[in-house]
Amino acid sequence: MRNRSGRRVAAMVGMFLAAATVARANGVLLVSGYNSDNVHRFNADTGAVIGTMGAGGNLNGAQAVTVGPDGRLYVCSEEADRVLRYDRTTFAYIDEFIVNIPATPGDETGGLDGPTGILFTPSGTLLVASFNTDSVKKYDGTTGVYLGDFVTAGSGGLDGPDWGITFGPDGNFYVPNYFGNQILRYNGMTGVFMGIFINTAAAPANLTHPRQILFRPGCGDALVNSEATNRILRYNATTGAFIGQFGGSVITPTGMAIGPDDNLYITNLNASAVVRWNGATGAGMGSLVPNTMNGGLLNPVALRFLPIPADANCDNGVGNGDLEAFIEQLLDPVGYMAVHPNCDPAACDLNSDGSVDGLDIPRFLDLIICG
Repeated sequence: MRNRSGRRVAAMVGMFLAAATVARANGVLLVSGYNSDNVHRFNADTGAVIGTMGAGGNLNGAQAVTVGPDGRLYVCSEEADRVLRYDRTTFAYIDEFIVNIPATPGDETGGLDGPTGILFTPSGTLLVASFNTDSVKKYDGTTGVYLGDFVTAGSGGLDGPDWGITFGPDGNFYVPNYFGNQILRYNGMTGVFMGIFINTAAAPANLTHPRQILFRPGCGDALVNSEATNRILRYNATTGAFIGQFGGSVITPTGMAIGPDDNLYITNLNASAVVRWNGATGAGMGSLVPNTMNGGLLNPVALRFLPIPADANCDNGVGNGDLEAFIEQLLDPVGYMAVHPNCDPAACDLNSDGSVDGLDIPRFLDLIICG
């Protein structure tokens, strides 16, 4: 069924091989430095230091970074208990989007304590992992007003929700349970606990202190970083069954991301570096950002490429929902920007040749249909 579907889509888009092109901006890799209290910017291809986020706000203990529906960057400041906003193009500081104002009664954050992970729902609601209250809080994605807890404190044994919260291919919500050494699954609409998705603290997996779960489009698997055992572990993306270790040993892995070259990039907390592994085999490919040339990066955690390859509808993920937007970008680039004003069309430049055109179709189909 999957192959037949792929052929139908290929036939549908095959006529667009001569579609209009759009120049691609240089890719950027963002890496949060927990102890450098900033988000560092690197050239996505060479690893060269570009700079950091603009001055302003209280970015103390930088954690997850995401792009909002408004096209702005949202950053968790774990030690300051707030979420900050930055311009995605200039990286200038905008404001503190979620913050408690001491002079007013009540707590505008809903008791947010130690924000690590941040994620927008498909409807535009903002979810923030509150590490120290063992909950995930919900906010209005436009105003920042607290709307209650999406995942209530301790639900399903939650003990330390870490930065790599995500929605899975099934639409449900997955949370790394740092102290519980598990990946927990919750209903993607209601936040109700559905069960333990990954629970392999015992041998041979020895999952200990997971920080992120990364579903890989087209691979049928999910990668989980086991920070305390210096390993990346691989699981079945549907059942959560343990498959085996991916790649070799890696120093305190805290973050993972798939790069524009399909390879896996990993942050090393204690080494203050970003290493690159072959995305198919896990073979080491050296450091993209070595600790000797890291622009002052200290104890990196989260990392994110801008734009995310194949995220045509800019929902911070890759899936079947990107197909329509990708075709629209090929046929009518002006119309695409009218419908998706905060998207970066360079996400569709999947062969990295500097333009978005029909030559990107084979790789797009591989990423979307095979997923």
